[in-house]
Amino acid sequence: MRAYGYDTCPMEGLDSSRVKKILKLPKKAQICMAISAGKRDNKGVYGKQLRFDNKIFIKEV
Repeated sequence: MRAYGYDTCPMEGLDSSRVKKILKLPKKAQICMAISAGKRDNKGVYGKQLRFDNKIFIKEV
């Protein structure tokens, strides 16, 4: 997908019953994952990242 300018992301909180109904799948069908896909934005989707010093969170004893 990436080679064609798309990005993907696994989706949490899947309502598999509803997805099966929309896709007209049999009741015995099992859905284990849904993956979203879309065109990538050249500017990205994240703001500026903030990194904290590990010493604040990691305490060695």
